[in-house]
Amino acid sequence: MIFLLAILAASTGSGDEKLSREYERCISSGEAAEGIQFAMQECIDREFGIQDALLNQAYRRKMASLPDDKKLLLRGMQRQWIRDRDQRCEADGDGSLDRFISDQCLAIETKNRTLWLDNYK
Repeated sequence: MIFLLAILAASTGSGDEKLSREYERCISSGEAAEGIQFAMQECIDREFGIQDALLNQAYRRKMASLPDDKKLLLRGMQRQWIRDRDQRCEADGDGSLDRFISDQCLAIETKNRTLWLDNYK
């Protein structure tokens, strides 16, 4: 249990990487707080869905505001970013904790990309 909490603390990051309050509440309460893998996975699955929806909204807003030549550039950059993110966050093993850490990486990277898109000019 202590090992698991240490991994979670190290993988949540800080600053811009911090995930939503809802995620923090979910992961620190109930069975997820007890280290029950299924409950922890439910928390991160919900969080990734939220972060992915926010990313898609930011991307649509940004695309609507750009001239055509910049739209093509951003579309290519976004496709490359998705490939890079997926590679960066690929699980090292097949265990449930590996999947959780990988999914947490996806959520953090997605949140950070949303912030990047919001500032892209």
